[in-house]
Amino acid sequence: MNVAAGIKYFGLLQRLAENNQLKSDHLLIIDEPENHLHPEWQLLLAELIVNLVNQHKETHFYFNELTDEGIEVKKVTDDLSSLFEALSLPFHKLEQTVLGIS
Repeated sequence: MNVAAGIKYFGLLQRLAENNQLKSDHLLIIDEPENHLHPEWQLLLAELIVNLVNQHKETHFYFNELTDEGIEVKKVTDDLSSLFEALSLPFHKLEQTVLGIS
């Protein structure tokens, strides 16, 4: 109970995997997994999710992006680079700030 909110994602995924609850006919939605996580942990969580996905046949990834026209939902199952890029953006911004790069 006394665990940081971001760390709970790891525990939740671990518990689901241990109890064999991640099945091909189940739907798991993870909303804003990067919240409350250190940038390096964001990438670790993304890797964990990809590894879990590789254990199941029918997995689809979607990426929501705010555009001038509204929210665009993109299916990114075949190319997860946009997910990793979005998750690493805070780390790159922090790095630029620390190094004084604009």
